[in-house]
Amino acid sequence: MAIKNKNMIQVNEIRQGNFLLNRFNEIEELTQFDTFNWLEDDYFGIELNDEWFKRLGFSIRILKTKVYYINEYVEIEKGNKRSGCYYLRGWKGYHKGIKYLHELQNLYFNLIGDDLTVSN
Repeated sequence: MAIKNKNMIQVNEIRQGNFLLNRFNEIEELTQFDTFNWLEDDYFGIELNDEWFKRLGFSIRILKTKVYYINEYVEIEKGNKRSGCYYLRGWKGYHKGIKYLHELQNLYFNLIGDDLTVSN
């Protein structure tokens, strides 16, 4: 069994409109894709950071040692440096870390029913 790069994306993890890194290290929005020709090493997740939250229209709030990214509908809490993840705030029992842009896009769509808008 081949060891997968933790950054590789399975076809069931994405949907149309997700932003990913292609194999040439370029950011690409998936406008359409063919699941029959999907290769796991064709696309990789884009790690979230302050700049991406800004481009997604989130504001940043810092309270003592906690950092929150807030938009009209959700608050995302920045985890510790070791985890490198972000967490949905206010949803009891939801502890799955969000590390990549496509994960946030998909979670947001599932909760709110609308896509996050990415500005240039």
